[in-house]
Amino acid sequence: MSLGPDPWTLVGALHEPQRRAVYEAVCNEPASVTRQQVAVTVGISRSLAAFHLDKLIAAGLLDADHRPQADRPRPTIGRPAKRYRRSARDIDLTLPARRYDLAGQILAAALTSSESGEPPREAARRIARERGRGLAGAPTATGAIADPLQVVSSALHRLGYAPLRDGDRLELGNCPFRAIVDAAPAVTCEVNLALLEGLLAGLELDGDVAAASRPQPGACCVTLTRTHAA
Repeated sequence: MSLGPDPWTLVGALHEPQRRAVYEAVCNEPASVTRQQVAVTVGISRSLAAFHLDKLIAAGLLDADHRPQADRPRPTIGRPAKRYRRSARDIDLTLPARRYDLAGQILAAALTSSESGEPPREAARRIARERGRGLAGAPTATGAIADPLQVVSSALHRLGYAPLRDGDRLELGNCPFRAIVDAAPAVTCEVNLALLEGLLAGLELDGDVAAASRPQPGACCVTLTRTHAA
């Protein structure tokens, strides 16, 4: 399942105060910087700056290359010094988990699709199902799965839904789209249901588990129930 990096890992990389200062020294510059520049800004040695910079690269928070700045001549001997810049990776950590980025992507794509004549709400539901399939990734196994709800619960946990099992039913203790629900409950809940239907289809468990809209105060509007063959 492709859900991006664990935000706690990224936050952990910035826990050490000196490393956080190194990260801020890079981020506060409009252009990429050398370790010498970082060392001067933070007030540490070049070797210690390099140590922290390497740790930040390993965490995916910084990128580096040896390209010289456009306004500076390329050295005639040797390659240019390594330069560091902030990576495109964001740290998005909220408690409880929220996925406003996902909702925004779905709704923006729906608005674009509606320009060709598709009704916006239909477009939003279709795109949400497609996005749910994409979040599922490859099916976890082939053939019969002993406990489909456990597979679904693991996927929902990674998405931030805080699933709680009650027999053959999963109640979702957290709504990742809480603020949007407050503004537009009907549309958001339709999109949420379609997203989870797509997730089940992507996991190839839509024949074993059904998603239904069942709004509850303080929780997600969708409940998932294991189905049984007649």
